[in-house]
Amino acid sequence: MRGKVIKNKNKNGGIRQQGFVLLVAVVVASILLSIGIGIANFTYRELILSSTSRNSTYSFYAADTGTECAYYWDNILDNITRAPSAFAPVPPGDPDDPNDSDRPARPDILSCNAQDIDLTSCQPPNEENDYNTNCRSDDTGTTVFGFSLAQDLRNVKVSPYARVFVDKHITDQSVTEARGVNINNPNNTHRVERAIRTTY
Repeated sequence: MRGKVIKNKNKNGGIRQQGFVLLVAVVVASILLSIGIGIANFTYRELILSSTSRNSTYSFYAADTGTECAYYWDNILDNITRAPSAFAPVPPGDPDDPNDSDRPARPDILSCNAQDIDLTSCQPPNEENDYNTNCRSDDTGTTVFGFSLAQDLRNVKVSPYARVFVDKHITDQSVTEARGVNINNPNNTHRVERAIRTTY
């Protein structure tokens, strides 16, 4: 007996093409999945870029705030109260000069962002990134201080920090380098640091 080939015919007499619709559905689904993965990848990269930009902005503004605080305690204070610069290596003035007898002493405690910074309690930093040491050296004319700018923005805790280095060993010139970080933790992988250096 010979085997017969049975063809699946539809009502109109045409041969059914089973599986073709499934193939088209798989191809369309693959194309849509590829487009979806591409959009998700693009969105993820944009979120990373936006986060980096935000962290950079926090760091830059922290450095700018540190620069302004140093400028205030170095120059503006001298012009207003006649007090010597908080960063001067040796308090200026001659005790025998009658014009300097009423001049206030150099301040030992600074206030930046409503935080008191004591420059008389020097402790050598443990490492290069130690942001918690405040010190003024009369020998070298350098001062290092830092302060927090932490705040709660829309229930998101941000903790920018400013670290300021002031070099005033040349009497007519001050060099200030303020470093701002978005997170005061050197081990955090999302930490961004920006610096502003000024000479005046």
